[in-house]
Parts: sequence; structure tokens; C-alpha cells
Amino acid sequence: MDMHSVQPLAMSVRVPYYGLIKYTHLNLVACSVGYFVIRALASQAGHGWPLGTVARRLCVIVDALLLTAGASLWWMLGLDPTVQHWLGLRLILLIGYIVAGSFAIKRGRNLRQRRLALIIALCLVSLMAAVASQHSAWPF
Repeated sequence: MDMHSVQPLAMSVRVPYYGLIKYTHLNLVACSVGYFVIRALASQAGHGWPLGTVARRLCVIVDALLLTAGASLWWMLGLDPTVQHWLGLRLILLIGYIVAGSFAIKRGRNLRQRRLALIIALCLVSLMAAVASQHSAWPF
């Protein structure tokens, strides 16, 4: 399903708070990715705070809010990742981003692996954004 079949639904149906939740979702994406980059770079520089309890809990809170906003948008628009393939692809890319992010912050065995994982994670999140903005599994 392409963007023309999804976009009119969002525009034609007056869903309460849709705009607010979408705006919140986009801002939480920016917060989550920005915080991830800060944590990854700090961890790669040898700082211990990115692995500390406060840093991890803040990450969980932001990501839980992000997931809640995203799921709310799916529900409001009646989207199904098995039907809208671009949405299914975003879920797959999200899993890859989480795994790469874990290696970028702590699981990479050395600095080279952690840096490569950071680059991969940022490429995956960029692809997720492109897929989302185009509502297409092939956004190029």
C-alpha cells in the first residue's frame, strides 16, 4: 500500500488528538535518537554514566512514551503492519536499530566495533525515517 492510500485516511477522518500525538511522536523520536547518540559517544569516550541506572531509566521512559505514541497512531488510523508493508519494514528496522544501538553503547568488544555499530544504528534510524515519511517500503 502506498502513501496515497494511507494519507487520505489521516486527513479525512477527524481523529481526536491525532495532530498532537503525531507531533509528540516526532519529538520523542528526536529525543530518543539524540539521547542515544549522546550515550553512545560518551560510552565510546570511556565515560561510565551511559551505563548507569539513571541514564538507562531515562532511556526506557522516553522509549516507552515513544512506543505508546506510535502504537496510538497505528490504532487511530487503523493501520496493520501486515497490510501496510512500510509499517512492517519499520518494525524490522527498529529491531535492527535496537540491536546495533546495544552494540554501540556496551556490547561491542572494542572501540572499532562500537563505532561501526553506531554508524549502522544511525543508518537504520535514517531509513526508518525515510520509510515513515514516504509511507513506502522503498522510499527512494
